[in-house]
Amino acid sequence: MSTINRSFNVRFPLARVTGVALGVLFASTAPVWAQDVVGPEVENSRYSFSGVINSSAVFVRSGAGENFYPTMKLDKGAAVTVVGIRFDWLKITPPDGSFAYVAKAFVEQRGDGSVGRLSKGDVRVRAGSNLNDMKTIVLTTLDEGTDVTILGEKDEYYKIVPPPGTFYYVNKQFVD
Repeated sequence: MSTINRSFNVRFPLARVTGVALGVLFASTAPVWAQDVVGPEVENSRYSFSGVINSSAVFVRSGAGENFYPTMKLDKGAAVTVVGIRFDWLKITPPDGSFAYVAKAFVEQRGDGSVGRLSKGDVRVRAGSNLNDMKTIVLTTLDEGTDVTILGEKDEYYKIVPPPGTFYYVNKQFVD
């Protein structure tokens, strides 16, 4: 056994760590914002309820955790609709001012350009952010023929109204 394997066998006695395993071990520690990932699966509660933000400048995030990028800030008194919970994170419907992204390549604009129809299936809808240019968290996918409401554009994406079935997250300590 090589020296490197002996040192890891001391730290990880249940498994022999190889170079391949090391790659997997360290690859899985990449920050969420650096990956193109689907948002966390948080089941909806049987009932939803209304909450009120109890602090100033509360981050709404693209996923249930501090590692997910913020999409906007809500001020004290803002209303949110809570539809689920995961540990310390409340799953909420998109607050006013939220938006999402879809690739322009898969959208055919119609009418005055404020509506688009998807020309391909399984189009990824990504969490948009007023605070940064991140577009990595996939909120949902949409089928071919689905209409979206276009709010604007950024780079190779259209900004759209978040479609039904998309959700954002806020820490429960900031909601009454």
